[in-house]
Amino acid sequence: MKCDACCIVGVAAALETVSGGFRQLLQLNEGFAKRRNQIFLVERGDHPSEEVYTPPDLPRLESHLEHHRPDAFLQDTTLYLNQHSNENHVSTSTLALFRIDIMQLVYAFLKSKGIQAHQLYKGKAKEQLLARSLNSIEDMEAYLQDLVRTAMSYRDFADQPRTVAEEIKQYIHSHYGEDLTRISLADVFFLHPDYLARLFKKETGVSLGAYIIGARIEAAKKLLATTQLSVFAVANKVGYANYSYFAKVFKQETDLSPSEYKQAGNAGACEN
Repeated sequence: MKCDACCIVGVAAALETVSGGFRQLLQLNEGFAKRRNQIFLVERGDHPSEEVYTPPDLPRLESHLEHHRPDAFLQDTTLYLNQHSNENHVSTSTLALFRIDIMQLVYAFLKSKGIQAHQLYKGKAKEQLLARSLNSIEDMEAYLQDLVRTAMSYRDFADQPRTVAEEIKQYIHSHYGEDLTRISLADVFFLHPDYLARLFKKETGVSLGAYIIGARIEAAKKLLATTQLSVFAVANKVGYANYSYFAKVFKQETDLSPSEYKQAGNAGACEN
């Protein structure tokens, strides 16, 4: 049938006791960390292991992350899962403890790089992998693959500060009319707000706030000079709901009020 399945087979029972056997199967189905194409038999005593959870070699796994060895990390976690599921029937509660250890390890690693892990792993596809990870050993392996590959990929990006700064600049120029703060930009780039601001200042020589103001004023100048939009509409379009504040910032940057700048632009156009 070209499909994978995991079966839990109960024992024969009299009709009046079937409901109890059925409840037992449901409990086992919830309790087992299943494997694809495997059969569990109640008759031979297959039950989830109640052994005390023993975590993997976390310092070794942390070293793999620090030295950019995702393949070695995944090989070690796969070996750990295979050993424990082959020796005894792993419970979903044990698998959940394992997942917590691995998540905390990866999230701490990302935090040390200034990356906001909770933002990085948002999205329907990521949430589905997390939700399915306790269904089976194979689902856990798929979740770990995505967890580690995503972390390494974004770590590579964050390790190139000039590239990150350029990406931030491009985003600001494309979204100058939106709410732009270091917190909102940190959400977009999955970086800690303080880390993002420091990185931007270091790479550009300009503070993030000053750069945002400069981009908005440049956009406002262009709109005032080339469109028929009112000064109030322009203020709103470049991200300033408060016109008085916009006029104050505009004059600080250009030595002219928005109205004076617009009039000067129109006068120049008439002379041409």
